[in-house]
Amino acid sequence: MVPSKYREHISTVTSAYTNPRAALVILVGKKNHNEWLIYIPIDMPDSRGYAFKNHWGILEVSLDWDKFLHGSGILPFFEQRNDLGFVLKRENGDERSPAAYLARSKGVDKIDPKCFTWVELNYRDTEERWTLGVGVANGYRPPWFCLGIGMSILISLFVTSLFLFSLVTWQSHKDFLLEILPARALHKLCHGEVYAEKFDIVTIFFLDIVGYTRMSSEMQPYQVMKMLNDYFIQVDRLTKKHQIYKVETIGDAYMCVGGCPDRCMSPLGAQRVALFALDVIEMTSSFRLDDGSQLLIRCGINSGRIMAGVVGEIRPHFSLFGDTVNIASRMESTSKSMKIQCSDATYRLLRDAPDYDFNIIERGSITVKGLGEMNTWFVNGATKRRTDDVIMDSEKDKSTQSCDYDR
Repeated sequence: MVPSKYREHISTVTSAYTNPRAALVILVGKKNHNEWLIYIPIDMPDSRGYAFKNHWGILEVSLDWDKFLHGSGILPFFEQRNDLGFVLKRENGDERSPAAYLARSKGVDKIDPKCFTWVELNYRDTEERWTLGVGVANGYRPPWFCLGIGMSILISLFVTSLFLFSLVTWQSHKDFLLEILPARALHKLCHGEVYAEKFDIVTIFFLDIVGYTRMSSEMQPYQVMKMLNDYFIQVDRLTKKHQIYKVETIGDAYMCVGGCPDRCMSPLGAQRVALFALDVIEMTSSFRLDDGSQLLIRCGINSGRIMAGVVGEIRPHFSLFGDTVNIASRMESTSKSMKIQCSDATYRLLRDAPDYDFNIIERGSITVKGLGEMNTWFVNGATKRRTDDVIMDSEKDKSTQSCDYDR
């Protein structure tokens, strides 16, 4: 804005101020001279909004401040934005002197000072400081604010969904593993420990399909697998109903146990297995193959001491070890069609069953391979005891009962 004929006279800006007639006066010294701190009265500038005068080597530049502000377009810009305001102030560096406000927009006093952003205009060579502040009525919001909020919500929903999916997946995997291994065994294996646990008295159940070899030779492989799957699904549901643990299926054989891995009183474990066996017989009597023929089974039960454990690390499997398992298998193989055969050990436990009276008929002595002669029994039914009978039984001497507590 300085004409070219005056540019050679300009060295440094020495001061700036406003006179009573609203004109800004800037004093500029000539080259090779010290700074001038002289106030020279001037007249109002002409219609251009600025004027230049040369007084004894001093170049006066006067600006009509109002015209300068309107010409810059800053006031109309902020007037169109009701939520914005600006303040331009001047300070001389003296803390005792208040700041002079050179310009401000309408309604700027209503804006919270915390909502202002201040920028210092450092283009001057004097001790004066000009500072520009821009404030937003409700705080500054960039143009992308709403988009940022939306993206933040979407990202939060995505992360939350991913976290919930991970939790659901982790719980599904855990539930699946608990269907394969007991909780205590799974806990030890996850910590790199060997799982082996001794149980003094448990009751083991074996089931076998009568004539399975002949049936499988006459049926297609898919039909055999479908038949076994449909039948053993029904058996699995009965294990959950009677709170006993399914150990495994081998071909057409089904094995489960009461009192292991969740310990309980030995008579209670035997009671659960016997009631389960009776329900399996009842379910099997109504189960039909695709051709309408009936399925026949044999059942065997034995009670005694076992060792439970998980062997190996590839496809780990919960297994039971001991003579009790072998005798239970012999009880099944020597049983009769649609009958439940039990050993003397199980018979004694069923006599002390806490809630049921079992209908048990002595079969007599039979020859068991590898074990010789054994006296066995058939479990034919059970009747739930009345409440009075249960109370009387609870008052008996419990020292004669064999119990297994969770240690």
